[in-house]
Amino acid sequence: MRKKGYSYEEIADKFGIAKSTAFLWTNKEVLNNIATVRLIKREWIGLKKANEVLKNKRNAIINKITNNVIEYLTSIKPEDKLLCSILYWAEGAKIGNNCVKFVNSDPF
Repeated sequence: MRKKGYSYEEIADKFGIAKSTAFLWTNKEVLNNIATVRLIKREWIGLKKANEVLKNKRNAIINKITNNVIEYLTSIKPEDKLLCSILYWAEGAKIGNNCVKFVNSDPF
């Protein structure tokens, strides 16, 4: 099986043995070009599947965050939106005791 390009994992699954045992039994086999190409193709297929899974997980997280943000923003009252935009626009400074000052250093 190894000479035909089967991976250690495929051999282990076929015979119900550990992957390390499959390696010990077959690691000295010389692979021809066809076997090497088969293993490389299998590796690329695995990488493609892994990337797709990661992409789907990432998109699910982004969608969840986006939905949470939209839900939160739609629940804000108009006067609170105005206050938030003013605070975002301004920069804060502390002066003395119990005093907060909002300033903006942008001359325009």
